Amino acid sequence: MDKFYLSFNIYKDWIPVFDLTFASPLSTFAFSYYNFYYGDSLIENGNTLRQIRFTPIHQYERAFTGTLWIDDSSYAVTSVNLHLTKTVNLNYINNIYYSEDYKENYDSSLAEWVYMPAKWTSEVKFEAGPALLGIPIPENKNSLQLVAKNTTTISRVTLNSKESSLTKSEKFSKESQTHSYIQADSFWVQNRLDSLSNHEKAIYRMIDSLKGNRQFEKNVKLIAFAGSGFWDFDDHLRIGPYFTLISHNPLEGWRFRLGFWSMPGISKKINLYGYAAYGVNDKALNGGIGLKYIWNENKWTKTSIWFGKDYDFIIDQNGELDKANIFNSFLRKNIPFSRIYIRQVLLKHEQYVSENFTARAGVYYKELNPVFNFSYSPFNPITEKSIDSISLKLLPVAEFSVGLQYAPHKRFVNFNYEQLRLESFSPVISINYTHGFELSRTHFDYDKINVGIDQQLRLPPKSIFFYSLNIGQVFGTIPYILLNIPAGNEYMVSSRYLFNTMSPYEFAADRYIDLHTRLSLGGILFDHIPLIKKLGWRERLSYNMYYGDMTSDNQIYNKNAHFNLIGNQPFIEAGVGIENIFHILFVEYYKRFTHLNDPYAMNDGVFLGVHLTF
Repeated sequence: MDKFYLSFNIYKDWIPVFDLTFASPLSTFAFSYYNFYYGDSLIENGNTLRQIRFTPIHQYERAFTGTLWIDDSSYAVTSVNLHLTKTVNLNYINNIYYSEDYKENYDSSLAEWVYMPAKWTSEVKFEAGPALLGIPIPENKNSLQLVAKNTTTISRVTLNSKESSLTKSEKFSKESQTHSYIQADSFWVQNRLDSLSNHEKAIYRMIDSLKGNRQFEKNVKLIAFAGSGFWDFDDHLRIGPYFTLISHNPLEGWRFRLGFWSMPGISKKINLYGYAAYGVNDKALNGGIGLKYIWNENKWTKTSIWFGKDYDFIIDQNGELDKANIFNSFLRKNIPFSRIYIRQVLLKHEQYVSENFTARAGVYYKELNPVFNFSYSPFNPITEKSIDSISLKLLPVAEFSVGLQYAPHKRFVNFNYEQLRLESFSPVISINYTHGFELSRTHFDYDKINVGIDQQLRLPPKSIFFYSLNIGQVFGTIPYILLNIPAGNEYMVSSRYLFNTMSPYEFAADRYIDLHTRLSLGGILFDHIPLIKKLGWRERLSYNMYYGDMTSDNQIYNKNAHFNLIGNQPFIEAGVGIENIFHILFVEYYKRFTHLNDPYAMNDGVFLGVHLTF
């Protein structure tokens, strides 16, 4: 629901609405987007206020319809009312109504009264029926409709005052405290700044009555299950997700997997979690079990330990499905199976450092057993040279890693005792260092360092640009699967984190730079095509690049391995696609421009995908 808490700054040139941007009627280029009309006038507290009405010049533009009231002496806005037009390309939303009132407050430094926000209300009306899938069918005004509405009232505004105030860290600490909103009615009568309307009171009464309705509770659980993939048993046990219950791959055949998590009803600080998976072909039981301890939920501090054995199906990116899921199973490329079977013990710690910084550290022991053609020779600890007469496949690895992440203006949601970062439009910078060390059965000593930045940017009026840039180096002579392996895509499912026309383990490097970009044009072209603009389709462009090289020591040590060197020409691919089909699907054509001779690589192809966005 946080997404539907809307607060606009009418004085900005561009007003963000979800991930989109709309031209403000007070922007420096407003006359390119709006027609303006004089309205009524009135006198309030001795000030003459004039009404200005505005409407978009063109259909399918990111612009509002509404009115402004302006003080004709200071030209300050005293109130604004606006709403969307019917032709705005905004998913799942029928309309948005927004109003804001301003009141005069005394500015002691200027010795004058100025207008500041006093109260604003937003109302989001959702589409219903086929319109939710982008099918342009006229609205049935008798159908049930979901409405999200919120009102914010400001109690006191102090401008340029010499009064003492909280420091930034004290303010953040105070804002981070968990507040309980379950209070008696008498508490709200005393503390609510504004009284509830009759309609709002009726909603409270309705919700209170529904809390004891079994059918309502069942429907809520079904909706939550469909959206999140998890089924909760009261507040004690969570199982799922359903999209990994059944999958298929060439080695295991049909694979069945079930995961579980304990919930705050058992303990708010301790989480026991794990999963079990069984493959029909190899008749092997895989999975793992772990324990998380939350030291501080507000200033996120967590320690976890994990024991497991399975193929490397699970990924770390929020918003991306694990590789073993029912959707990918039928869209796999015709290439050899390229997973690694891993037995591992992981000990990790996440630590809040400051408002914008988070630190991570971990110790790992893994036994890597690739199912593809792979072997290596161990080092003689005395001569520090490889023993070429010995060829091993099982690769034990011991590592220590530490990382620091800078994420300003970050917003998170806690789910399954994890802190998931919500999409924002600020850059996220990460620095990670890993040291591999010799321990008992492990043979290699090496270091890795990586610096990365990713960001999503609004490019008004309609575009969104995403980029992810990583630069790194590996120090040491080690088997190639421990070097940097660019993430190739083995499925016909497009991902903004993968090289879609590259095969897994196709390249390796110990010095590298990789770049992923995606430009969503938001209908800049399609909004001018009569039929397509009614469907809400949007255009997309992508460009990905990887460049790396390898020291002579690693080339010599891995001379018998099956991978390619990048050489003097970087790997480049680009894509063009259509997104927002039925508000959820996208189709993208990728073409590979370099390194075209690999027998298992795709030089081009059509990729599918699912993406929920407004």
